[in-house]
Amino acid sequence: GLVSFLSVASGPGLLETAPGLRQLAPVDASLTRVTEVVMAWVLAEPPTGTFARHIIDRTLRDLIGGLILDSRLRPVTAPEQSLYSAVLHHIADHYADADLGPESIAAAFNVSPRHLARAFQEEATTITASIASTRVSVAAALIGQQPELGLAEVSAKSGFSSLQAMRRAFRAAGRNSPSAMRTLSAQRHRAANRSRRDADGAGDGR
Repeated sequence: GLVSFLSVASGPGLLETAPGLRQLAPVDASLTRVTEVVMAWVLAEPPTGTFARHIIDRTLRDLIGGLILDSRLRPVTAPEQSLYSAVLHHIADHYADADLGPESIAAAFNVSPRHLARAFQEEATTITASIASTRVSVAAALIGQQPELGLAEVSAKSGFSSLQAMRRAFRAAGRNSPSAMRTLSAQRHRAANRSRRDADGAGDGR
């Protein structure tokens, strides 16, 4: 879901660089276009200051988060919403539940676990993988926004049964380790805070 502008190559559209957004359709075309325009501008003229880069990065993450939130809040009629997309919304709403799994989800939608599994097989994935992917995205977002949180707390807030389970999920997803991500996020936050203090000090000096 959430992607940094640093990882977006020029040329492809947002839905190509962040295919996970397709799972949360319908995605607002106008808001998608605004996000793509901002990304293209940043790639063409990257900000040079640390604080400016921090602001742009946060802006893009907010725009992408807005796309996800908009798609989740927009009313969807029953014929438009497949079982697969409905379950994805359910996972997004209940990722922190310790008992979230194929059985509990099947019961919530009054279908058999086998029928539910087939719906995900048609999308070349599984319910377990979708739950893990959602939890990894939540954990990564928490680490990026709040590097002061302990990793055990992040794993609990993200719905993982343990810190070890979160580490395994990050590794399976091909992501940097939570520890490495937290170190990088803390460095970025410290740099942004220093730039902010420097800018405030320069303003006071005038």
